[in-house]
Amino acid sequence: MIESRSQAEDLVRRHLATAYGPERDRREHLKTYSPAALVLVGGELVVQRDLDPAVYAASSVTDEGPLPRPAGYAFDVEAVGAFANDACGWALECILSERSTGLSFQGMFAGDSGGILGGGVLELSELPGPAIAVGIALAELGRARRQGGGRFASGLELSFARAFQPVNLPLRYLPESRFSCQGCGECCHAGKWGISLSVPLKQALASLPFAQLWPDRLPQAPDFEQQEGARGRGRLAAAADGYCAFHDTRAGCLLHGTLGQQPVPACHTYPFFFTRTPDGIDVWTSFACHSALYGLGRPFALREGDIRSRYWADPADQRQMVVEVGEQLFLGSPEQPIPWEVYRAIEGKLLELLEPGSPVPLTERLEAGERALQGLSKRYHPGLGPEEAAFVLAAEIERPVAAPAPGGEDDLVLEVLCLFLVTRIPPAELPEFLGGGFAAMAGELVRHPGDLAGPPDLIVRYLRRCLFHKMFLAEAGVLFTWRYVLLSYATLRLYTRHLVLREAAAGSKERAPLGSPGWGEIGSSALVLPTVPAAIPETPGLAVLQKGIQDLESFVIHSAELFKTSFVRRDGQRDRLVAPEVARSLIWG
Repeated sequence: MIESRSQAEDLVRRHLATAYGPERDRREHLKTYSPAALVLVGGELVVQRDLDPAVYAASSVTDEGPLPRPAGYAFDVEAVGAFANDACGWALECILSERSTGLSFQGMFAGDSGGILGGGVLELSELPGPAIAVGIALAELGRARRQGGGRFASGLELSFARAFQPVNLPLRYLPESRFSCQGCGECCHAGKWGISLSVPLKQALASLPFAQLWPDRLPQAPDFEQQEGARGRGRLAAAADGYCAFHDTRAGCLLHGTLGQQPVPACHTYPFFFTRTPDGIDVWTSFACHSALYGLGRPFALREGDIRSRYWADPADQRQMVVEVGEQLFLGSPEQPIPWEVYRAIEGKLLELLEPGSPVPLTERLEAGERALQGLSKRYHPGLGPEEAAFVLAAEIERPVAAPAPGGEDDLVLEVLCLFLVTRIPPAELPEFLGGGFAAMAGELVRHPGDLAGPPDLIVRYLRRCLFHKMFLAEAGVLFTWRYVLLSYATLRLYTRHLVLREAAAGSKERAPLGSPGWGEIGSSALVLPTVPAAIPETPGLAVLQKGIQDLESFVIHSAELFKTSFVRRDGQRDRLVAPEVARSLIWG
């Protein structure tokens, strides 16, 4: 029975000495846990009362065994601080030191009458009550992974590794990038997002002291939905209103609001995504988030600390929100390798081309980018450097080009995309969508950029982000990455046109040209959440556009993947497109 600070201190010292002392004793260490504690064994969480002491003792006999400790982690108690106890349990604040790094830090342990329930780095300004302390300790355990998680032997080790990972990598982001949560709740709609839970995280969340933490709002654990065919993984359960069971319309997220950033890394990280590059981390946001879409909130430059915490919140061995790009890339095909610094020079020129506020029509700039990359590909040689690449691109971009003659050939990317998109439109709406014919419409879209007049900076910011996140760069090269930008623009135009015509056909909107005056008259004061359509009823064009951009994220990526795998030859000329008739047969096949 733990009733005083001295009793809790003695238990914690014995807990650490039996795990990290000169004479480790795994059996004795196991006894310091509460019978109700979740104990980390081989990357899995096992209830202490169900754990065979012999199995636990043999699970980490040496640093070469199933549970080798990263960098030989070993913790000692330097001093103890505040103590709290109530009917839920107890919590003890400690000053801990880690021997291999020499770091001293503020730690915390939590438990019940039977022993320790968990521990971790204390990142709050003061020791929380026992219920919250238990919840935080469980949240750290939820970060365990079956694959790779066996490197850690306790929640304290997981917490220390997260809190003290190196965070000095440079961050890069587009200057126009801004984000602050507006509290609209869209990312908490469980039916829409379906946040997946690992087995340890599902166990940890189900073990939280709900009755003590949220007696009026969530007195018991929700039924976590089983993820079909995922070996015990689950999803955050939805309440009757379709939102996550932890979502509260007044308080926001009960889980993160009470326990801090750790419980569900995917939720804490969103809407930020990251591209790990040879010179640091490129930071971008999902435009499925309203705030990110409209650039609402603080500039990234003023929130680097928050961004770093979100990056490191995603478990290092299984980062779902990070794209990886290496030192060696290629221009148009693997036979045209380029080093990273050449790519940065190319990316810089292309981003300049897509600068917001440019008086040059966007379609002309996109065509100039394609022309410039084609010219650079033709002039490629093994010694190509960043200065030469930038010079060639600049010359190609500035080269005057005659305007396309009416009736010229259709752009194959648009042709293929339209064919793919048509398969998703109900047959009854095809005549409305296609108008005078598919090829004629595709040609008009290429020749007349004014047909989609929406707020240009919104479209340009979207395309700059498509280039900046480098989703397909490592495996598909620079030229395809640029064509992904073209594909995104083409999809956006066609998808938005489809939405407008669909609503017009249903009689819910007056038929009007897409370039009507309402599309361009957007005041910054009108960009107010929670919902853009409700906030800007007089500007239906923007509502359609923002809907198109939000729904576009997964659609464009899927289209790009299909485009890459089905319409790009892999016979040594990876970037050569197949003929239109072949594309048609592949789609309609």
